[in-house]
Amino acid sequence: MQQNIFMSENQMNETDVPSSGIAWSVAASLLQSHKPSLGYAGMVGGIHNRVLILGGGANFPDAMPWEGGKKHYSDEIYVLGNLDGKYEWNEKNLSTLPEPIAYAGSATTDRGFVYAGGINENGISSKAFLLNWDEASQQVYCKPLPELLHAVSSPSMVASGSIVFLMCGEDENKASDKFYHLNLDSPILQWEVLPNVPLSLSHGAAVIQDQTIYLFGGRSKQTSGRSKLYQTSFAYDLENGVWHRLADISDGIQATPFTAGSAFAAGTEFVIMAGGDKGDVFSRIETLQSQIAETDNPTDKKLLIAEKNKLLIHHEGFSTDVFLYHIKTNHWSRLGNLPVASQLTGVANVWEGKLVLSSGEIRPGVRSPKVLMGEVSLEFLKPDKPEI
Repeated sequence: MQQNIFMSENQMNETDVPSSGIAWSVAASLLQSHKPSLGYAGMVGGIHNRVLILGGGANFPDAMPWEGGKKHYSDEIYVLGNLDGKYEWNEKNLSTLPEPIAYAGSATTDRGFVYAGGINENGISSKAFLLNWDEASQQVYCKPLPELLHAVSSPSMVASGSIVFLMCGEDENKASDKFYHLNLDSPILQWEVLPNVPLSLSHGAAVIQDQTIYLFGGRSKQTSGRSKLYQTSFAYDLENGVWHRLADISDGIQATPFTAGSAFAAGTEFVIMAGGDKGDVFSRIETLQSQIAETDNPTDKKLLIAEKNKLLIHHEGFSTDVFLYHIKTNHWSRLGNLPVASQLTGVANVWEGKLVLSSGEIRPGVRSPKVLMGEVSLEFLKPDKPEI
């Protein structure tokens, strides 16, 4: 199923998307016992000591969710190394996460990567950990950190040096507007409260550029059963401690919602956003779920379930749009499209100057095992560049 959606490494090369300013390739693909993995949604990951560390996530190994398949939460850890431009999985690593987890926030610091929150079979988590790669032993070491002030899944997280910032997310009932930071160099480790985000949301994409945190898109649960999807952009000035709103996410012509996608800092002036869900099918599915829950008529319920399952089974995937935000001019434009299926709730990193998007959901119940890599031509990323 996934092989029909994704190009192979040989099929994808730098000529696939020359006009976007990003040369995409598949650097690696997750393995399970030396066989192709199903991939995961909601993994955690980061960079430390010249390797990419990925862990956790969730998938459906036995059957699709509408067929009664049970969601599996993983505690596995994968380590990807770069040897002279050749990316290979480290087979010596035997480390696992302290427990299975998915949909946590994660960010790379100068001491390893931190992940916090998330969800597993026991519910939503408030736990936090620091992971680092020990080159001598070829293992990943995991250090517990102070727990969050409240349990949250699908938050946004960024880091600057040894300071981690976590914002938003959702609990069992609603989205959050909370904003915290943790200084790993502080003699007393504790999460400290920062000014609330202007909106309560989860599944937002965040980056940090020049002492400013940027938060894009996201969604929030509503009492109607349907989520509200956001096209908003916010910036938080670390020096002044103030949030302010920016131009809405746009292709340069029309604003668009963006949720569960990926954002990358590019150079010193740009943010690149890739993939994401615009919510058309998602909202229809949520509406049907609400109608199913509200009706007591067996015939109506059966018809509604069939309609919902049809949408899930024939889902064509998520948005492959790639957007460019120019910080100095507060301007959005569209760069082009990903050359493969969009990987929602994937792990976004910048590694050795390249954009890295690892695993993620490509359709309801279906994951990608791919580690997608993008090499950016900064000369192409000019605010006055004609839109594609």
